[in-house]
Amino acid sequence: MLEGVKLCSCIYNEKNNFAKVVFLVDEHADKKTIDKYKPRIERQLATEISEVDPNTVVRFEYRTSYLIEEEPLRVRVKSLLERNFSILTLGTEDSDIDISFEKRLCTVNLYLPANSIEFIRTSPQFKAMVQGLHDENFAQFEFYFTAKPQNPDDVAKAMERVKEYLDRPASVSSGVADKTMKVKSIEPMIGKEIQSRPMQIQHLRVGEFEQVIAGTIKFLKKRECKYKKRGTSEYEMGPFWTFVLNDGHSSAQCVFFARGKGWQQFEKLSDGSTICARGFNTERNGRIGFRVVDISWCDL
Repeated sequence: MLEGVKLCSCIYNEKNNFAKVVFLVDEHADKKTIDKYKPRIERQLATEISEVDPNTVVRFEYRTSYLIEEEPLRVRVKSLLERNFSILTLGTEDSDIDISFEKRLCTVNLYLPANSIEFIRTSPQFKAMVQGLHDENFAQFEFYFTAKPQNPDDVAKAMERVKEYLDRPASVSSGVADKTMKVKSIEPMIGKEIQSRPMQIQHLRVGEFEQVIAGTIKFLKKRECKYKKRGTSEYEMGPFWTFVLNDGHSSAQCVFFARGKGWQQFEKLSDGSTICARGFNTERNGRIGFRVVDISWCDL
């Protein structure tokens, strides 16, 4: 990829066979050089996407990324903490998020309750949060934690929130714990190793990549479609599979295409198999669909 340009997102709409690829462009990047190489980059990506689905229409969008400022970043960090760690960060104020800049390095010092720091710092959700900030900006982010004195009122409020959390129906959610599910004995099967904790299917968001779900396979069917031969304009028939993945609460209609290395391992799966699947989801006729890329064996 060109210096000063990076991929921000790629959103696929299965219903309309449409994909939108969004790039971030650094405000200080050489615009003439970028304009020169744009057609080459777009042709390459369009070709790769057409190998998966030759009928897909691809649109490219370029967004200028300006140097992030202190106050918008503080609002963003606070919002992410509240969304991912609502109970543990209860009582966090703007003054508890200290931000400083040195060129492209952004240092964030979080003042949080001592008993929540280690859990947040080592959690996959926090790592994903930091990676997301990096993906959204042309800057490096370093986070530090400082324990702050406990306010008795904050402790009482936190305990009340915990009680509400434990007492509410399982279908209601706020925070991370009830949006993910525990799995055991994860073993790589197809593609890259899956280390992220699976999201409950009911909490998936349309158009987001690199999401992980887990569940039991039902209604597995093998079908055929046309695949474009690499490096040629010719097509050949090849297999793909559709199945329903149920996590015990919700289901997703999944599809797996026989592309890349190791896809033959999919033949070992059957109704009743339990897997972790990483990919991206779409919405079709009001139902969640999930295009699987990587698969691991697991026990629920």
